[in-house]
Amino acid sequence: ELEEKDRVIADLGFDLRRARAAADEGDWAQREEEYMRISLQCRRLEEEVAARRKSEQEVADRLLEQQHQSMELRFEAQTAQSRVSRLEGRIL
Repeated sequence: ELEEKDRVIADLGFDLRRARAAADEGDWAQREEEYMRISLQCRRLEEEVAARRKSEQEVADRLLEQQHQSMELRFEAQTAQSRVSRLEGRIL
């Protein structure tokens, strides 16, 4: 949340400088401010993509772990069932 607030502040700062440049200076300064704003937005989107990829990888890892646990539990259930049948055969 703090990073998001910093980004919003930086965006507002760029917008303010761009507006001042448009009012005071010529086209070159305005284009430079626009380029800086777009660069900041691009960096923010790249960070968001990286965060989502990391989150996706974490979810995939958890899913794989859960699948392995499920397979282990199925195997244990099957072996327990065969042990029970063998014990029943001995008892009878």
